[in-house]
Amino acid sequence: MRAADITLREDANNYFTIDNQLATGWFNPWQAPLYEAIAEVNVSIRNDARSGVRLGAMVPTMWSASPHEVRYGKSEGELRGMLVSLETAGFRPRSIEVGDAPDGFVTLAEGQQVWIEHAEVIDPVSARYANMMHNLDRDIKDAVAADSIATAQLTGHHVEMRFSDCPDKSVIRDVRQAIIGLIRNGDHLKMPERALVKLTTPALKALGTTLYRAPWIHGATGGSPYILHLQEGAHSFSPTSLAPIALRRLEAKQKLAPRYGVTPLWLTLSVTDLRGVWGASMKYLASGCPAIAPFDRVIVCEPGRAIIWANGLVAMRDLMPQRSAAASV
Repeated sequence: MRAADITLREDANNYFTIDNQLATGWFNPWQAPLYEAIAEVNVSIRNDARSGVRLGAMVPTMWSASPHEVRYGKSEGELRGMLVSLETAGFRPRSIEVGDAPDGFVTLAEGQQVWIEHAEVIDPVSARYANMMHNLDRDIKDAVAADSIATAQLTGHHVEMRFSDCPDKSVIRDVRQAIIGLIRNGDHLKMPERALVKLTTPALKALGTTLYRAPWIHGATGGSPYILHLQEGAHSFSPTSLAPIALRRLEAKQKLAPRYGVTPLWLTLSVTDLRGVWGASMKYLASGCPAIAPFDRVIVCEPGRAIIWANGLVAMRDLMPQRSAAASV
């Protein structure tokens, strides 16, 4: 059984807490009320003697220990996915015990208690792109921060690299070495400012890599001494591709759920794929209620919108004002 990897540690100075992100305006205006609500949820770990903590004050567990990591760890991602899905769907969670199989035991505002199983919904190709580029971006930033020569060459500059193709594991080492070598040698300084320049180093050329450079003067006034960012170019995904993935996640969880022996049992399916516009998939999923037993309720949630399946019926809740207005016309 997988132990829940949740810190239960509070730190008012940690930037990644929800409290600090709310205070610094990190969330979009429509997101802020949602995160203000889940910030008040008390989080504890099942069969753990430690007292629970407010989610808003809790230091999150990240994917890796790197100071440049931006992704949450598995248990943390499930925790946030469950609570955001419930709040978006209008069910108002007040406390949650995080565990394994099922992933959470939640007390709702009206006192109802439900078991929650959770799964993310993401296109596999999109997941490969996102994770590979996140890892590359993080590793390069870590390497530059640990290298005084590379740091000096970047200071005062904003440098972005964009890949038209996503590197795979067979070439990632050569790509990392090529990027660090380019920065240490100051090759980026030889390129024109505010222009997209195609890179000719073999490993980078093969991926269709371009570089953009601009002055970065904010380090002198207390900001970061430089900006470095790596990303893949735009890729298209079918707007309906998430619908069958969500249904497959439901089917897989239905096969596992009878083992849990708990009731009532809900399933939250959280769309973590941010690389496309998934309105067509959500419209398809809202067109009818599939068989969801042994789950009593299933919530499919993308940012700002939730579909609720229960008792053969379908409901949708949309927090995005422009989408809600368009739907009512």
